[in-house]
Formats: sequence, C-alpha cells, structure tokens
Amino acid sequence: MKKTIITTIVAGMIITAGSAVAGHGHNKWRNNSFTDRARVTNVEPIFRMVKVAVPREECYTREVRNGHRHGDKAASTVIGGIIGGAVGHRLGKHKKGPTVAGAIIGAAVGNSIGKNKHRRHDDVEYEEVCDTHTDYRRERQLDGYEVTYRYRGEFFTTRMDERPGKRIKVKVHVSPVVH
Repeated sequence: MKKTIITTIVAGMIITAGSAVAGHGHNKWRNNSFTDRARVTNVEPIFRMVKVAVPREECYTREVRNGHRHGDKAASTVIGGIIGGAVGHRLGKHKKGPTVAGAIIGAAVGNSIGKNKHRRHDDVEYEEVCDTHTDYRRERQLDGYEVTYRYRGEFFTTRMDERPGKRIKVKVHVSPVVH
C-alpha cells in the first residue's frame, strides 16, 4: 500500500514537472515577443550646446576712515566766557563794563579753542572687499549616442544614453501578417 502511494506521488510530480517545463516555453510566446542580441555596427556621439554659468570673484582693497571728534565747541565758548568775565570783573575792579568785555573776549577765545579741538581726526584702515560676478560661456555637452545595429540582415538605428558594447539586447515582437 505504501509503495502504491509513493509511486502515485512520484508519478504526479513527474507529470507536473513535465507540464511546467512545456508550459514555460509556451509562456515565452504568450505576448508574441522575446529578447535577442544584435551586433552594433556604428556609434556616433550626439552633442548639444549648453550655457554654463562660471562664477568669478573680484576683490579689491578700499580705504575706510574711522573719524573721531574731540572737544565740544559750545562748552568751550561758555567756559571761555565765564573765565573771561571773571578776569574782566577782577581787573576792572568789579565794574560792569570790564566784566562784560572780559566775558565777550573769553567767549571768543573759548570758541576758537573749541573749533580747534572739534576738528576731526581720522584713523585710516584698509579692508579687502570681494564681489562675485557670473560669466557665461557656451560649451558642448554629450547628450547621448546614435547607435546603428544589425539584426537578421537588417539595419536599425536608435538613440541611447550610454555607449553600448559590441552587441545590444533587442526585443523582438512577432505577429502574423494578414493580407
């Protein structure tokens, strides 16, 4: 009994395997196409012109002034007037005329001193400044390949992104010609 069951299982497996192999060949033609290899006879590179941006840095040195102002003109005028008035008051023996004259002269002297102190003193420094400019140039760029190949005595041409070897894979589609 065991031998009969084992024999039946083995026979079923052989029949199934044979059908699978036979069916595999048939499935190859189910969509009426298959792949094959064709010999490459010519390859021509295809170029196109493109605009390429080229950044360019331009640097130069420029002078930078850091100005400092010294003194306060108004304060110098007021202080000069006070000092001049006090001196005029003392020398004029406390009379109003010499006190006013001293104040006016003192204010003028203080103003003059304030102008001189109020002058700008510049510290000169130099710094490098860089600007980026963009130049453009035209350049040839590889865009692909025009490939001529021979399959079963016939020549065909196609465009490819990469350079092929001596042979390329082709898809062959077979369908009946109806007259």
